[in-house]
Amino acid sequence: GVSSDPPANQACCFCGGGDHVEPKCSNMVWNTMQSSADGDIIDCDFIDTLSSANINFICDKFGTATFVQDGLTLRQACCACGGGEFNMNQ
Repeated sequence: GVSSDPPANQACCFCGGGDHVEPKCSNMVWNTMQSSADGDIIDCDFIDTLSSANINFICDKFGTATFVQDGLTLRQACCACGGGEFNMNQ
């Protein structure tokens, strides 16, 4: 048989061991940012600076709009709007 030290049930997350790390969300990096109709730039970094109520307002109002050439929306790209990319790095 195969053995390891530590055993799989201690070392492997799938087997119930390992280091349990909460996934960390990272905002997606957009290509070229375009400004909104009034000239403001609304991006994930800007949204991250807002209060919770304002984040909800911006995500609800502009969440499906895209301001970038690659077509990502705020809801797809920004963690604060429920998007972003998740990774298990600490």
